[in-house]
Amino acid sequence: MAHVRLAAARSVIDQESTTHMRLAGMARLRLVFATLILMASSLAACANAAASPDASALAARECATAAAGYAGTAVGVFETTVGTIRGMAPRGGFDSRWPGLPADHAAVICYIDAEEIPAPGPGPGAPPYNRAVIAVVDGTQDFLMAGHRDTLPIPSS
Repeated sequence: MAHVRLAAARSVIDQESTTHMRLAGMARLRLVFATLILMASSLAACANAAASPDASALAARECATAAAGYAGTAVGVFETTVGTIRGMAPRGGFDSRWPGLPADHAAVICYIDAEEIPAPGPGPGAPPYNRAVIAVVDGTQDFLMAGHRDTLPIPSS
């Protein structure tokens, strides 16, 4: 009889644990979406960025290389600085990327469109992300965010 009670107690604990994990997952998902919205608005306000038509050939090649890794196309190329990218961290956050580089060090932000961007997804049943934003510093790519084309627009100059 004690064995049956123990099994029943384990079942209740497993159900509660699963419910708690679902709630924690939903909270994480809300945090991810809030972060994406903040970063997208920061990118749109990127004062030090040059719009795609004025981007250098080197920046365009760096973004084309990054896009190839996603089987996608570079649809936005923006020359900027490491400091500008660091400043895109959500309010109160601190972006510690490239700690050995000064804020005025050159960087490129690439908007890449692809069929499916491998990133923590928008949730079960939702369409996969189809746009990525990548930073390139000294030829090294760093993933910034992913989203959908309709909610992660390419900033205009």
